[in-house]
Amino acid sequence: MKMKIMFSSIIILLVSLFAYFSTGFRGYYYKTNIRIGDEQVYDYKVISLSRYCKGFEIVKLYADHDYEYYVIYKCDGSGNFIRHNGDYLRLDEALELNLITIDEIKEANIMQKQEIQRYTFQAKVLDNDGQTFMVEPNLGTYEINSSDKIIISITNTLIIDSNGNEIDIRDIQVNDQVEIIFNGLIAESYPAQIHRCFQIKLLK
Repeated sequence: MKMKIMFSSIIILLVSLFAYFSTGFRGYYYKTNIRIGDEQVYDYKVISLSRYCKGFEIVKLYADHDYEYYVIYKCDGSGNFIRHNGDYLRLDEALELNLITIDEIKEANIMQKQEIQRYTFQAKVLDNDGQTFMVEPNLGTYEINSSDKIIISITNTLIIDSNGNEIDIRDIQVNDQVEIIFNGLIAESYPAQIHRCFQIKLLK
């Protein structure tokens, strides 16, 4: 009799453990109380694996002049999703399909933000035709270690003179000295490239 009870207890324990881990590793989506525009937001939850999962991916959705806005997806798959045609899409995927907009995500107040880092160096202008803006970092700058020629993207870049007045990029001439403020990232090609430049200042 005792053996039967013990055997039954072991079976129940094994079934319980199987149910716990199989549910946990599989995970499930559930509705939240959040909506983005007309879309319902779902969270993906994993019961057991999430306790051991430490990795995550930062997915940047939007940036303004001062901050980058992002959401996080953990390595177990947890995060915010939008349901579409039977699939669950990450927010960046839903943005690409135009199911939601950045303004709608802002209203939902689910993004995190971090301040954009800014780095400054001075340089001599090598080329400027209004589209291609290439400089040579001055000796002693950190950027000269990357390349003696850097092409700078001027999309959404503020161009000012030494007094802070906004000017046209064509007002800057070859051999002029300028101050560059950018996000610190330099693509290691030749010439090297800066894809995000916040400000170019014409020096006296």
